[in-house]
Amino acid sequence: MTPLSEQQRLFLVESNQIYGAWEAAVRQAAQYRHGMRWSKARGREYLVRLSGRGYGRSLGVRSQETERLYTEFVEGRQRAKERVAGLSARIKEQSRLNKA
Repeated sequence: MTPLSEQQRLFLVESNQIYGAWEAAVRQAAQYRHGMRWSKARGREYLVRLSGRGYGRSLGVRSQETERLYTEFVEGRQRAKERVAGLSARIKEQSRLNKA
């Protein structure tokens, strides 16, 4: 077996780092896989965190605090999606470099 050149070792290290970051980003994005929504009950609106089975858990009646929770959730979900997409593109680019 031929030893790796310096350039190949650098590509290997970079590939491992990108893949590790991608795995962490996918795990973080999984925290957002179920949504949040506003639900009306008894004349009031409640923030509900949905689960995988379609059930939800109330996080409280609509207030500044629940509005903030909802905004943070939506923004966090978007950031997580963008991070996974960006790292996926870097993995694709790195795989082309590794083949060369």
